[in-house]
Amino acid sequence: MQFDSHRLQRVTALLESYLDEQKYACLDCAVIKDNELVFSYRKGMQDLDSKTPLQANALFRIYSMTKPVTAVALMMLYERGLFQLSDPLHLYLPELANLAVIDPCDPTKTVPAKRPITITDLLTHQAGFSYDFNPDCPVAALYRERGLKLLDYMQPSDTFIQELASLPLRYQPGEHWLYSIASDIQGVLVERLSNKTLAEFFQEEIFTPLGMQDTAFWVPPEKQSRLTTCYTHSSICENPATQKFSHYFAELLGEPTHGPFIAVDSAKEGIYLRDPAFYAGGRGLVSTRDDFLAFCQMLLNKGHHRGSRLLSAYSVDYMTANHLDGDLVQNALPGFSEMHYPGIGFGFGVGVTLAPHKAKILGNPGEYGWGGAASTAFFIDPTENMIVLLLTQCLPSSLFSIRPELRVSLYQALTA
Repeated sequence: MQFDSHRLQRVTALLESYLDEQKYACLDCAVIKDNELVFSYRKGMQDLDSKTPLQANALFRIYSMTKPVTAVALMMLYERGLFQLSDPLHLYLPELANLAVIDPCDPTKTVPAKRPITITDLLTHQAGFSYDFNPDCPVAALYRERGLKLLDYMQPSDTFIQELASLPLRYQPGEHWLYSIASDIQGVLVERLSNKTLAEFFQEEIFTPLGMQDTAFWVPPEKQSRLTTCYTHSSICENPATQKFSHYFAELLGEPTHGPFIAVDSAKEGIYLRDPAFYAGGRGLVSTRDDFLAFCQMLLNKGHHRGSRLLSAYSVDYMTANHLDGDLVQNALPGFSEMHYPGIGFGFGVGVTLAPHKAKILGNPGEYGWGGAASTAFFIDPTENMIVLLLTQCLPSSLFSIRPELRVSLYQALTA
């Protein structure tokens, strides 16, 4: 199918409405189909204090869109024979052997794990870990007490693993799906297996071969003028979709500084302006439109792009297939996800569309992608040979419904 240029104007109208209603400070959207850029939209302010317009090479915190990059890194090491997907995780991270599990009948007690965590469990968020912001989760509360917080954890990776080793799992390995710090653990696993820091592995093995010149775990001084400011919105406590998570952002919230916007990570003083002690494989990268499109094109091309092959086609197909027994509704514990649950499965670092009619979305089975906490998102549709990328900077991603609305506006514009 091809895009109808007249109907494609509805995509522009949708994005314009989000800016006009002051829901986002900026929006950058690109669609590639059949290796051609067929839609591009870039508008707004990357920093409201300085009134800096959004630049073509603006740097965005992509947060959880780091996860598929980490999964690719681990699959590259898998192809080199450094582990098997069925291997127990403790063979490579011995600190995580013999973890206890929260007793499902009494959250004040623990029980032994029935079996070890496998690397596949880790790649599919079925290992038993949680995130510190998951509401009503006893393990999340323990993470907060130990300082294992998503947005500000800055300890070295070995310290991170040691802290986890003293804490229980939320559920028995392999029994449920729960969005978690598993990708951060994957990053540590990449470091142990490769004898490189995660930043070094990413740069040498992924970013340089793909020509991703600006993607990194921090922003050096010469690029800081391109960093966007990350905001939240004054409606965070009013929106039913975000009320249950507003406690997590409470310490970040102040008074709106520009209309409804509240800066939570400044382009001039934020945490991404220094090299971190911990390279977080689940949420640590900043990137640009062109850089992340190159990563997506590599996946759509089944592992190769710009003359470099990172993975075999078999590995890309394997990681972008559903590894759950059914969809997320059948497997997930209550918690947060960057995708909704019905009709959606999960691969390695990406959600996978199983049944669009169950998911209540337009699209095709076999689409895959993920999003980030600051409302960024991407998905890849192999059937349409298409990549869709949305970049902005507004926490949390569940605040507004731009992702499903963007999908509808795009697919309605595809005609035979």
